[in-house]
Amino acid sequence: MKANRFLCFLFFGLLVLPVCLILLCPSEDFSPTENRMLATFPTWSAETFFDGSYAGGIDKFLADRFPFREPLLRAKSATELLAGRRQNGNVFFGKDMYQIKRLEDCDLETLRQNKQAADSIAAHLEKNGKPVTVLYAPRAIDILTDKLPSGYPQGAAAKPWTVLPRSPLFSVLKEKAARGEAVWYRTDHHWTALGAYYAYEFLGNSLGYTPLPQNAFRVETVKEDFLGTSASASLFPISKPDTIVRYRFEGDTNFTVTDLSTGKECEGFYDDEKLSTSDAYASFLGGNFAHLRITQNGTVDRPLLLVIKDSYANCLVPFLARHFDIEMLDTRYIRGASYQMLDEITAAPGYAGALLLWNAETLCSDAGLFPFLPE
Repeated sequence: MKANRFLCFLFFGLLVLPVCLILLCPSEDFSPTENRMLATFPTWSAETFFDGSYAGGIDKFLADRFPFREPLLRAKSATELLAGRRQNGNVFFGKDMYQIKRLEDCDLETLRQNKQAADSIAAHLEKNGKPVTVLYAPRAIDILTDKLPSGYPQGAAAKPWTVLPRSPLFSVLKEKAARGEAVWYRTDHHWTALGAYYAYEFLGNSLGYTPLPQNAFRVETVKEDFLGTSASASLFPISKPDTIVRYRFEGDTNFTVTDLSTGKECEGFYDDEKLSTSDAYASFLGGNFAHLRITQNGTVDRPLLLVIKDSYANCLVPFLARHFDIEMLDTRYIRGASYQMLDEITAAPGYAGALLLWNAETLCSDAGLFPFLPE
């Protein structure tokens, strides 16, 4: 009888104690390791209660704020590797210590609507008679197929490409990766500055510029211990850090980057302070902003390129700035996005064309393009 009573108290304590610790002990709202905001306690309403979202919000809150969550996640990832499983969460532990997001879950309806919106934007901009290029950037799992664990069906993550067209850049990047060139970070979902250079080279013909050769740039190493978003998501106990490099050119500090939402101005394309944070990729342009303008100081009548994008464009823009001033819209953050906003930009005397660039993963989940859906 006493044993049963002890087991009841133990079971009750295991259920109640973690919840009490979560509610009584303050915790940070941001996880620097995972580089994301943690779930907050949901606000109750009759609607959220009856549709189940309130209970779902509580589940997310408790999962994100569980005591000793990070050590437990690290222990789980170590156990997965010891058991011979090459995956934790949605991240593969691939060959040569590459950590690659699995990305098999794709909201095809969201993707189709984003594709319709992108087509509508392109058709609207083409009325100006200026070149418009739409580039759907591949993901690490699309390019680094030879790094995936043996036996993984490589077509499993190909759903986005049943909706989106594959650009010839696919083949270029796959060939470079197969030759051992670091076109993607080992621990992050972004392409590297080298991968962005090949995109810059590829875009020259459609955007009307002659790409400069690689030797026209000075390669500068700025960080040698970068662990990106894939490593943060997996928390594998072993990893090989990445190196962040920049392709510098003479006079690249002689540019002004203006955040048009706040009026804040910065000189040059890079924010060195971000290198010491959990999001070191944000050192390119200082991160993601709704509306940026990039101009070369002391010049007039430079052609203007409109770039509508996600974060994949951030390390590409310094290359494009050799040829254009740039007006840049990030559809994930812009408020009040409309065709009128686009028309105001393209009405500028020096307007020369537009680049629409998103990574396929963004278009599977983000609704930032929905204001541009055709009626």
